[in-house]
Amino acid sequence: MKMILAMLLSFVCLASVITGASEFGQVLHLSGQTFQLEGLKKTAIKGQDKLHYGQTILTKSESSLEIFIDEGNTVKVSENSSVVLGRKGVNKKKKGEILLQLNRGALRSSLKNLKKRSFVIKTPSLVAGVRGTDFIAQYDPETEDNAQLIAVLEGEVDTYQLKEDGEVDLLSLKKVSTTEEALFSKQGSFNSLSLMTPEKVKAYQKEFLFQAEALPKDSSQKGAEAEEGSQPPQKAKSEKSFEKSDFFV
Repeated sequence: MKMILAMLLSFVCLASVITGASEFGQVLHLSGQTFQLEGLKKTAIKGQDKLHYGQTILTKSESSLEIFIDEGNTVKVSENSSVVLGRKGVNKKKKGEILLQLNRGALRSSLKNLKKRSFVIKTPSLVAGVRGTDFIAQYDPETEDNAQLIAVLEGEVDTYQLKEDGEVDLLSLKKVSTTEEALFSKQGSFNSLSLMTPEKVKAYQKEFLFQAEALPKDSSQKGAEAEEGSQPPQKAKSEKSFEKSDFFV
């Protein structure tokens, strides 16, 4: 916990440190209308595009985007979302924090192989830090009560409320563990923590289904390419699935 707390504190202090030219990951699968915003330039995202730190990812209604970060680590951005790709503290061994600014919408993060890196999702009033887990984060800026959600499918997530001055409220720590769901207000105050029913877990898994999870397990795609977090698949003949910018926006 101390390591995650230190990461969150350093994130708040230095979250503006991003690298616009460095690669964040590669598009694994997309549907609908998805865009990348860099400065004032907005361009449509295409299958297998490479995405970079400093870019803002935008998805329209009935649209989604899966991003392969590296082996074992995948993020899915849901519809009507705005997410900024950021990082800091990267050394020669490419370690440091991966920082996602969730301005609105929802995303699922499946993190199995961070290799001593840490992963943080931040909204204007809440930070959530992990070192390896599978969870969903959601933020609706148009809602006051229960505007933010953390649902953990596997692992554990540490959350902290941010004060008005942007500092982490150390006394606000809430841990969310496997199959638990936490709700927070727009201001980041804790509202409730509950155990999800098996039906609700399945509903979340269906809503935020990764493309690899949808592949038939008894087909020729069984193996590394059919496993979550595997290497990005090469464009197959039959494959049709490949059809903010300061950090604070």
